Amino acid sequence: MCSSDLGDISISSAGAANGALTIPVTLSITPAVPPTLEVGPQLLTFQGIVRNGNPAAKSFKIVSRGSGAAGWTVLPLTNSGGNWLTVSPSSGEGDATISVAPQTAGLARGLYEASIRVTNRTTGRVEVVAISLNMERNSPILELNQTSLL
Repeated sequence: MCSSDLGDISISSAGAANGALTIPVTLSITPAVPPTLEVGPQLLTFQGIVRNGNPAAKSFKIVSRGSGAAGWTVLPLTNSGGNWLTVSPSSGEGDATISVAPQTAGLARGLYEASIRVTNRTTGRVEVVAISLNMERNSPILELNQTSLL
C-alpha cells in the first residue's frame, strides 16, 4: 500500500528583493519489497556403500533477493532410516552455502529419501531441496594368488 503527502517548501532570504519562493512537494512512501530466497540446486543425490563410511558432503546455495537480507532456517526431514541427514549451518541471514552430509552408519541397502526445508523467517515461505541416497551392498572382493604350477 502506498501513501502520499503533499506540502510546500518555502525559501526566503531577509536581504532578497523578491518574495519567498514556494515549491510544491509530494512525498510518496511505498513499502519495501520483503526479501525472498532462491535455493539451488533443488535436488542432491548421494551414493553410499553399506559399512563403508559416509559419502562426501554436497552443498546448495541460498540467495537473498529484495529489500534487506532475509533470515532463514534449514531443517532436514528424512522419510525413512532415522535421522541420517545433517546440514550446516542450520540458520542465518542473507546469502549462504549449506553443506549437506548423509550419516550412513546403520543404514541397510536401499533407497532413502529426504527433504530440506528452507524457511524465510521474514515471509514464512518455504523452499524445498530434495535428497536421494542410494545405499549399495559392499561387494566382496575375490583375490587369487598363484605361487606355483603343478
